[in-house]
Amino acid sequence: MDEIEKHQLWKDKVLRVKTICLDEMEKHPITNVSIMSGKEKKILLSKVETYMEHLTDEEILKRFNEIVCEKVLNETSDYTNYPVMRQQEETI
Repeated sequence: MDEIEKHQLWKDKVLRVKTICLDEMEKHPITNVSIMSGKEKKILLSKVETYMEHLTDEEILKRFNEIVCEKVLNETSDYTNYPVMRQQEETI
């Protein structure tokens, strides 16, 4: 695995942990962190750092998937309000 792949895996893990922490803070799991207060951002960062150290990748993935299924992609969700992110595909 090269450095780019390792970095992408790390970014994915941070995103999942951030989602778990936002849920625990009773925020919507896809809340834009830039609209949070400085105090909330510090709390979030502290939680993310703690979870990155103490949760296994399997625990993170399991909790993340539960949150996404229960709170983001449930039958009452209005998907039209969710931000969409385009990912560039590699050309071979």
